[in-house]
Amino acid sequence: LASATQHKKAEACGQCDLFGVLTTDSDDIENKFSQVEKWPEKQWLAGEKETLGLYLTGHPINQYANHIRAFHCKPIVDLSSDRRGQNSRIAGLIIGMRVMVTKAGKRMGILTLDDKTARIDITLFADLLDQYEELLVVDKLVVLQGQVSEDFFNGGLKMNAREVLSMDQARERFASKLRLKINKKNIPDDFKMRFKNILQVAKGGLCPVHIEYTQEKARTELTLGLAWSVTPNDELLFGMSKLLGEENVLLHFEQLTS
Repeated sequence: LASATQHKKAEACGQCDLFGVLTTDSDDIENKFSQVEKWPEKQWLAGEKETLGLYLTGHPINQYANHIRAFHCKPIVDLSSDRRGQNSRIAGLIIGMRVMVTKAGKRMGILTLDDKTARIDITLFADLLDQYEELLVVDKLVVLQGQVSEDFFNGGLKMNAREVLSMDQARERFASKLRLKINKKNIPDDFKMRFKNILQVAKGGLCPVHIEYTQEKARTELTLGLAWSVTPNDELLFGMSKLLGEENVLLHFEQLTS
């Protein structure tokens, strides 16, 4: 922007671009800018929200759509009142959070969740509010389970929460294994170090890691030891996708009952 402004001022004064700040050659233009790695979608959207105040190119829930389906979450728009003793599971972006004090002097939280299909207000009473408060942050994606009922005051539906999970916690609970496909002909020279470093950050979780290794004359499958079980968080999945290719990083889930 600064270069463009300077160039326009120089043009207005009839001056030429003595230092070649701007050029019309596409290769030269490309070389003027720093070449950086592609950002994760999560980081890109966070930047949009920070600079523009809104998400412009997508919704934060988009990149988790397959996993959310595997959690057996219902779209908010499809919710209906639960029967006694029945709970529903939903996922979405926290777009509002407020805490109030009841007449009995206890805290109560009310958050508004958005999953692109609709929005719903969710109540968390004192014990749950204390337990999950660090997860209840605006612009954070969460998975909730609770009882849905009619909201006679505001109309529509509301939910009384029973449990709140972050996306990382939900994936760790419901995933049965992380499957990584490695082909010898495609791995770079520094593969071993990069592979270990990416796993190292996420190790200590509950999700086992299975490897399918292929070379010219053979293919084998192996499971890493328990010490290398991981928490399947965004950093791990994005790092492995960059190293192996997105199609070679597969998170498998157990068959759940709704």
